Amino acid sequence: MNIRILRPLSLIALGAVAAATASTADAQDAAAPNAGMRFISASAQADAKHNRALQSTLSLPIGERWWVQLGGGQTRSEQDAASHRPAFFNGGMGYIGAGWQAALNASHRSDGQAFRQSDGSTTLDWQGDLFNIGLDGSVRDARQQGTISAPDGQGGTATVPVVQTVKGGGLGLHGGVKLGANANLYAGFTRYHYQVVTLQNGPSNGSGGIISGLLGNRTLLARALSTRESAVNRDEAALSRSVQVGATYRFESVALTAEYTGDHVLDTPGTVHTAQLKAAITLSPRWTVAPALGRTRSESYGGVNFGALSANYAW
Repeated sequence: MNIRILRPLSLIALGAVAAATASTADAQDAAAPNAGMRFISASAQADAKHNRALQSTLSLPIGERWWVQLGGGQTRSEQDAASHRPAFFNGGMGYIGAGWQAALNASHRSDGQAFRQSDGSTTLDWQGDLFNIGLDGSVRDARQQGTISAPDGQGGTATVPVVQTVKGGGLGLHGGVKLGANANLYAGFTRYHYQVVTLQNGPSNGSGGIISGLLGNRTLLARALSTRESAVNRDEAALSRSVQVGATYRFESVALTAEYTGDHVLDTPGTVHTAQLKAAITLSPRWTVAPALGRTRSESYGGVNFGALSANYAW
């Protein structure tokens, strides 16, 4: 099957079949620690620069404490030199213990030979009555092809095909504090260590030869292949560090969240600032929808507005 024709609706259909064939949970099942992990969700994100993302996820409990998730979708990243539309698949599993929980996740993105990215992550979280604290770890192996326009040695320009690889991982810490019955604050910090290698990937087109040292100009090459500022394609950006802080207040049927994320991207565009407002609206015991609006800004590329909408069905 050609993964480029995959659409998130396929997983929605899968979840509908699972919901139709599953028996009604009994009281013991409803009281299990993993009772809230039986759901199917679909989400869409878009920004004013035509970046797009569609995703769907199916989550199922196993026994009383285990859970598994499968998902997929497609993104569209519009960049000057390396636009791509990868399809992606992801999967995860976790265990909910007494006052702690752990999760493992893996994902793969691919757009033919132009772009591929494989990620893995793990989270370990300890939970108390008034707080939680956790550790995060991640690994990445990515490869992307593109072109750059650069001056040659004779006063002209040339188009140089290049290939860039990103390998490494990150370690982080996160936590949260409850403020009364309806509010909580949370924050997290992650430090990444990536090895980025960019090489010429074929003959150049243009007058004359490429000036010596071009492929050693890391800033120029990273500028050509880096992901532009947007919350939509954040999962494809190569970061050096990231910080996130937020607050949530819960009303009777709505939970409002204000969140700030500061990402330092390798080389260009430097620090990317993202602020967003999210609302989780409970429509019924089974249905929840969550709209979001925000803005991302960097010194190199300016700002862009984005929006998102997700729907969740639990049974």
